Amino acid sequence: MNELAAWLRPDGPPHALLPKTPESWKRLARRLGNAGLAGLVLARNRVDASDAPLVFVDELRRCAHLAAAHTLNAMSRLERLVVALNHAQVPVILLKGAALNLTIYDRPDLRPMGDVDLLVRRGDVDKTIEVLLAAGCHRGAELVRDNFFPKYYYETELVMDSPMPVRIDLHVRPLRPMHLAHFIEEGSFWANAQPVPIGSATALIPSRERMLVHLAAHAAYHGCARLLWLYDLKRYVEWAGGAIEWNKVVELSTEWRVSLPVRRAFDRAGALLGPILPANVRNALSAQRGGWRDRLALAHAPRDAASPVRHVLVNLACARGIRHRLGYLAAVLFPARGHLSDIYPWRHMGWTLCAQAWRFLRPFVRPIVSLAQCIYARRRRTSSHAAS
Repeated sequence: MNELAAWLRPDGPPHALLPKTPESWKRLARRLGNAGLAGLVLARNRVDASDAPLVFVDELRRCAHLAAAHTLNAMSRLERLVVALNHAQVPVILLKGAALNLTIYDRPDLRPMGDVDLLVRRGDVDKTIEVLLAAGCHRGAELVRDNFFPKYYYETELVMDSPMPVRIDLHVRPLRPMHLAHFIEEGSFWANAQPVPIGSATALIPSRERMLVHLAAHAAYHGCARLLWLYDLKRYVEWAGGAIEWNKVVELSTEWRVSLPVRRAFDRAGALLGPILPANVRNALSAQRGGWRDRLALAHAPRDAASPVRHVLVNLACARGIRHRLGYLAAVLFPARGHLSDIYPWRHMGWTLCAQAWRFLRPFVRPIVSLAQCIYARRRRTSSHAAS
């Protein structure tokens, strides 16, 4: 990540670290493209400054054009959905990439979007899904139970069919960790949301301070795994300038119990891209250490998908209230048949029992299967070398 971040820093990449061959230049361009950074590198004139070969420039442009096509497609489909929601009088907040493409990024290749994130009020969920289905979406991944969203989980997935299908992540809470629902009240995130035009429709985006807190916490809860998310923080602070009320950022981070992830994301972004957070703001965030639940949720959040059993245990440990914990545990232990079908599609006698068993055993079986495949592949290579 450090190598890619150098292309976004003011001084650019060190000359000694530049690729030496045309093929290595092309590989670098593809890495930048896969990270969603091709358009940014082209826009910041790093190509001319590095005396890059034509093969690098051409590959960057190809990646940037592809990113622009996906972004324009997603924004076009989003406009159609927001028009339908406007007609149904359902307010909606755009999050992350969609909101940033309407504010701080003025070219579609600068901020690629893997999906579209929409936030609606809890009371509008059923109406929103009805409107989205009527507008051409269909349900995405099956959740554990029909009521798992929005009762326990923060989002559900829909897909809008098109030549380039667009995934819609419909949120009722801005952040994933379940225990944050006790601290991030719905009205708190919606306060001071700003209307923005999207073609012939109108959506909302979070206020500057809420946007910044959300971007930072989201990046941290995903392990700061994407450089583009960290660059969003730098770009947003540069764009908003003195309009950001930093004391409000600290206040919201404290109220929502996300001071630790917000500071961690800014620290990581600062280490890669240069200082972003004012020193007094970082000190104020550092003073809010949070409780053990906050630290546990942050430590495990990047591993949720890879460790579903531990994810459930972390949620149970961090959740508040015995009734809420028992309800969540019952939903996880007794999922709907549709969810089990996605995990265990083979039909036979005792299907339900086998599907449940496979659901809990597969996190432990997969590493063993992977190890066996590696050993088998190594033996085949050894045999091939011996035969030759």
